[in-house]
Amino acid sequence: MEMNATRSWIIFSVLSLGSVFSFFLRLSTGVLGPSLMVDLQLNAEQLGILAGAFFYAFAAAQIPIGLALDTFSPKYVLMATLTLAIAGSVLFAFATTFEYALWGRISSGWGCLPC
Repeated sequence: MEMNATRSWIIFSVLSLGSVFSFFLRLSTGVLGPSLMVDLQLNAEQLGILAGAFFYAFAAAQIPIGLALDTFSPKYVLMATLTLAIAGSVLFAFATTFEYALWGRISSGWGCLPC
């Protein structure tokens, strides 16, 4: 019985950290907006696209990720999508152009969905 309780807390902790990570990513472009505009030479339209890309990707992946959660084990889907979110965040962090930053935001949106 103790093993189940420990496992439950581990799962809860991972999902909670994933949710906090998702909230951070949702708000990051608003907080980093002025720095992003200078560093990536963005205009206001491009900054808005970057901010919205996370949410559009998040919305577009609702049905496929939901089906994947039902078809496959949530454990595997969460591992894959959180890995995608981390990869997208790294791509966004090291982006030197608008296109790389956009793909980083899209990947992060897809990856944070199941949390």
